Amino acid sequence: ITLDSSANAFGGAVSFFGDDASFTRTGAASLNLGTSTVQTLTLNNNGTISDSGTLKVNSGALIKAADDFTTPTTFFDVTLDSSANSFGSIAFTFAKDATLVEFGNTVLGASTVASLLVTSSGGISDIGTLTVGTGTTGNARLTANGGEIELDDSASTFAGTVDLTGTNVSIYDNDATGTNLGVVNADGT
Repeated sequence: ITLDSSANAFGGAVSFFGDDASFTRTGAASLNLGTSTVQTLTLNNNGTISDSGTLKVNSGALIKAADDFTTPTTFFDVTLDSSANSFGSIAFTFAKDATLVEFGNTVLGASTVASLLVTSSGGISDIGTLTVGTGTTGNARLTANGGEIELDDSASTFAGTVDLTGTNVSIYDNDATGTNLGVVNADGT
């Protein structure tokens, strides 16, 4: 499924059912995702991205919410907060404030965001570099209600406060100013 016209306009939620789904819109507009089931999901939108239905992505999602998908200057919020969402992995290549709720384990791919809020019913891990915020601003709040948090990419940076909740928590922060831990709740280490 490929929807790539810059003039695409939708009055309601957009849903995808099939193998691979790709959506690109360069014209400024918000994107609301309805209930969808796909193998992979690629979203490039010049505006905010949200969900009003459950998203089931078996292999992975790649999300860009910005005015340009190569060299952006303006970034937009991404809010995917339906409680039954599931992604094989998810990367916020370009986004302002990213909010993610996932049922099961959450695997974060390479992401560049102003702030990151993740709530997972399983564990939280990474398979790419996470860049959260710039300077000393840009908070991260990661909640693994049913597992560990293990973010071990050595190039990841967290500019602001990092709040962590999980059975065991471990993060690697390569930020020059050091790690600013906020609230940490860990049953183990």
